[in-house]
Amino acid sequence: MRARSFAFAACAALLAGSSAAWADAKSDAVISKARQAAAKAKTLQADMELSVPGGVSFKGTARLMKPGYGNVSFSGPQGAQMMISDGENFYMVSPAQKQYQKMPAKGQAARALGLLPGSPLAAFLSPDTIAAGGTHRFAGTKNVGGTTYQVVELTSKQVPQNQKLYFGPSGLMEGMEASATSEGPKQTVTMWLKKVRVDAPMKAEQFAYTPPADFESPKGPDESLLAVGKAAPDFLLPTPGGGMLALEQTLKDKKAVLINFWFYN
Repeated sequence: MRARSFAFAACAALLAGSSAAWADAKSDAVISKARQAAAKAKTLQADMELSVPGGVSFKGTARLMKPGYGNVSFSGPQGAQMMISDGENFYMVSPAQKQYQKMPAKGQAARALGLLPGSPLAAFLSPDTIAAGGTHRFAGTKNVGGTTYQVVELTSKQVPQNQKLYFGPSGLMEGMEASATSEGPKQTVTMWLKKVRVDAPMKAEQFAYTPPADFESPKGPDESLLAVGKAAPDFLLPTPGGGMLALEQTLKDKKAVLINFWFYN
């Protein structure tokens, strides 16, 4: 009986080893196909769904054109947000607040429009990053919302997290689930692309953007600092003893004043 049990255990181990070897080869093939499909494609158009820890969800649309054009619009708890790259400049726009930020697109578009490292959008913009930096195995197929995906499980070497990558009929990576493996509450981020359309006709002028006249660009920290040698505006601050202290009062017979903001929780 023990010999027979040992034989069954040995067979199970061999099958597991064979399955794992096949699974790795299968995941290599799926990933290679996805990289080739992403490298070949020039444009991507899709609906987008994103969820982050805390139960916060976003929905929107994405239009990308290589090498550096994109328009990603989504809505969430804080209203609508837009990220636009016209090839030269990158804009982050908050229509509800009537604010925008502008910066050079070089080196920014791919990272910002990708939203998350390892996400489906990042995979399209940078095909070589698909399933990079970790070990992977084929995890079968899964039907989600009527679409059948090939699933690859990825264990990252750089960060303590596991990912499930979903590859759709287009051959592209169309979904991602990332879960932290560190101690503490489980933190999961997901992103899905729906209604994926590859190589839809697009032109550079479709990504042109001019902020409306009533939109403002918040000043950065350096822009809001006083110039060297310029007098600081006077102000009053409460003291721990309950009184008030004026800047003008503290500057008497002194060259400089150090203000330390602290709090007690």
